[in-house]
Amino acid sequence: MLFIATLQRRTRKENKEMVYDNLKNICKEKHITFQEIETVAELGSGCISRWKDGKVSPNIDTLKKIANVIGVKVADLVKE
Repeated sequence: MLFIATLQRRTRKENKEMVYDNLKNICKEKHITFQEIETVAELGSGCISRWKDGKVSPNIDTLKKIANVIGVKVADLVKE
């Protein structure tokens, strides 16, 4: 799986920031907020924002939920 290899080449902090930045750009393009994604994907409030702060890391199940909600592939969330 390409996204796993991509994640393994970076530090955890870089991964969190990369996913956060990719998601932020996708949300801007699709006119959707993090809060809307969190609600539909049944994630905790502020979950996505905590990735930027480096407090938590998204797991693969969370990435799959988010990708499904916004209509993209998981690879789009983890691409460089």
